Amino acid sequence: MEPAILSVEACCTENFSLSPCRVRYHCNLLHFQGRGFHVQIRFLKEPVQDYVQAAVSTVLSIHDQEPMGDVLVFLTGQDDIDAAIQLLNEQAHSNRTSAMFVASIV
Repeated sequence: MEPAILSVEACCTENFSLSPCRVRYHCNLLHFQGRGFHVQIRFLKEPVQDYVQAAVSTVLSIHDQEPMGDVLVFLTGQDDIDAAIQLLNEQAHSNRTSAMFVASIV
């Protein structure tokens, strides 16, 4: 069963005013001031057998070869996230990799 989602775009378009008998909804739009960050996007040109392990290897390579900074990895589900965290912690510990903080953002 898919979750029901009502987007701001749907609320502010004709989707809610198709017939004259419907109540028109007025939506407030929110604007948040943000900061921009320089980002390098890395991807593989060919598929891999185990993409979680490939992501972990890439993170470790970036951590070892690049200046200190953050690495953000997008994975498809909680099981993959948990596996990646475990692999990163194990490999960082066994390789005595310099300080690495691994966390998931939910």
